[in-house]
Order: sequence, then C-alpha cells, then structure tokens
Amino acid sequence: MKRRVGWVALAAVSGLFIVAAIVGGVVAVVVSISRRDTWAVVSSVVTATFGVLFWRWILLGAWLRVWPPEGVDPSEVDPVGPWGIVGRVLLALMVVFGVGLALWAMVVNSNAQEDAEKARDAAVRMAKDRRLTVDEVGRARSDFLRWSWDEDPREPNPYEKLLPLTEGEVADVAVEGDRASILIRLHDSPPCAVVDITHGDIIRGRITDRC
Repeated sequence: MKRRVGWVALAAVSGLFIVAAIVGGVVAVVVSISRRDTWAVVSSVVTATFGVLFWRWILLGAWLRVWPPEGVDPSEVDPVGPWGIVGRVLLALMVVFGVGLALWAMVVNSNAQEDAEKARDAAVRMAKDRRLTVDEVGRARSDFLRWSWDEDPREPNPYEKLLPLTEGEVADVAVEGDRASILIRLHDSPPCAVVDITHGDIIRGRITDRC
C-alpha cells in the first residue's frame, strides 16, 4: 500500500512539473518574442520541450505501476533497480538545473531591460530639457572625431558633454540628413538605449539589442 501511495505521489508531482514546464515555456517564449531575442526563443522552446518529455516519461512510468494495463499483474511490471533510480535522480537534477538556469537568465534579462528603459527615459528627458537638435549631435560627432584623433586627456569626451547621464554613457552617435541617433550603453548592456531626433527636432527613445 505504501509503495502504491508513493507511485501516486510521483505521478502527481510529475503532472505538476509538466504543467509548470508548459506554462514557464510559454511565458519565456512570449517575453523573448517581445524582446526580439531569437536565441532566447529557441532556448526556451528546447528547455520546455525537454522538461515536458522527461516528466511525461516519469509520469507514465508511475502511472503504469499504479494502474497497470488490463490483464497485467502489477508484480510483473519491471521493477526499477538501484541504477535506474540513480539515473532518474540525475536526470531530474539536470532538468531542475536547466529550468533554474533558464529562470535565472530571465530574471537577469528582465533587470537589464528595466535598467535600459530607465536610461532611455532619463536620456529623453535630458535631451528635451537641453532642446537637443540634429545639428548639435552632428557637431558632437565632429568634435569626437577630432578628440579621438588628438586624445588630449585635458579635454573631456564630447559625447559625455552631449548627454552626461548617470544611468549610462553615450557610446556612439549617427547623423543622416535630418535624423540623428544617440546610442547609450549601460554597464550590463545589451540591451542599450537609443535617443532618436527626427525632422523638426522631435525627440523619441527606444531600446535596442544592437550595442
């Protein structure tokens, strides 16, 4: 009787892990798609699929021992030997480690995303307060090229003067006609923040993984 209860408990736990793997995989895929991170989408799908298949295997094994097919004596079901138990425990640990690693990566990516959004908002506010224009960004680029050529330590980096942020630093700028973009790199980038200045000196912000 105790053995039967143990298999029932294992089947129930396996079912819960299958549901958790499916729900976690769906959430991870949705978040990865929203961030346009192809690698994260693929890794989330692979991890969730592996977890579902593994726990389905465990669930079916436990189910067979609790409710064997009609006409089959439960005692005739192949018992699980000591090495089988070791193998299942190791596989379970691998799955738990993989899921934990995926969740940790999601948390880290989420924190990096929040930091990038804060840097974007701060950069947009500062650019608007300074009434930053496309021409000013173009002059800052020219000054940076001269500064990087001379590299006078007494002169500050022109990009630092353009947007002196505490959330990140201006890594590069680009000017094309009446449009300008300012790339802001954080300590844990990617992702990075971008300030776009369009025709009429309209200022907007966005997030990018191209850092």
